[in-house]
Amino acid sequence: MPELGIRFGDRFVPQAEVMRRVAQAATGFRSLGVNREDRVAIMLRNDIAFIEASGGIRVAGGLPDRKSTRLNSS
Repeated sequence: MPELGIRFGDRFVPQAEVMRRVAQAATGFRSLGVNREDRVAIMLRNDIAFIEASGGIRVAGGLPDRKSTRLNSS
């Protein structure tokens, strides 16, 4: 059976490591004052860090408000 986790390009992070990093991010967001249903804007490339940040916000009780790096002013 294949190992569960996230693959992005040639990078693979096992599920247990992703969950540890999501919990670590949640602790950081809580320490910054993120509370239940707070909207938190995040602007990251679509990669593993984006998933970890989104998950951390949700675990902290917040609502991730994802912003695209591909938007431009025109």
